[in-house]
Amino acid sequence: MLIAIFVILVMIFAYGITNIQSAETRGWLGALVAFIFIVGLQRYLILRANKEREQKLKLFDLIVTSEDNRYSLSRFQIYVWTVWVVIAFVQVAFATLTFPIVPENLAILMGINGTTTVISTAITDIEKLKLAKPAEQPVFFSDIFLDASGTLDLPRTQMFIWTIVILVTHMVIFWKGYLAGRPSLPEVSGGMLILMGVSQGIYLGVKAAHEKKTL
Repeated sequence: MLIAIFVILVMIFAYGITNIQSAETRGWLGALVAFIFIVGLQRYLILRANKEREQKLKLFDLIVTSEDNRYSLSRFQIYVWTVWVVIAFVQVAFATLTFPIVPENLAILMGINGTTTVISTAITDIEKLKLAKPAEQPVFFSDIFLDASGTLDLPRTQMFIWTIVILVTHMVIFWKGYLAGRPSLPEVSGGMLILMGVSQGIYLGVKAAHEKKTL
């Protein structure tokens, strides 16, 4: 299935490059190609994973569920940013027929997201090894926004809100420039970068303290 999707995407790419003269139209075609590739790859990984699991994975379980079988905020964050940046990158590449420049702060932001995911997963793995709790059914709202006692987890909620706000702002700036004939990946301001770094640092600190308390 994955090979078939790849062949189709190559054919679409070749058609777009050779037959479409409008840069804006080529860009939209590129976004479609990137979206199909992401969905196809994700579907393929789910099918492969389900062959070895008794509890079958759903679409987002493969992406955002951490090792303790709960939805992970850090994995959700890196997932939405990766999907968006890949689509925007390919759209700019198709529109300009050049290799897009990735702004420095945007690359740093993606690195921060990845680092947070690795550290968060390591903390979760330590808890799993020491407690060996049975897996529970993941519930997005409670796993993302509530703590173990069922009350609102403010650091996690803050991190989620800022993730969505910065992501949507980046999308709006991108579309505004694209529709104005200036396709490029927007830079992320230094202040927003610091804000996300502080927010994620607080999130990891609270998570580590909670896991230590439960051991």
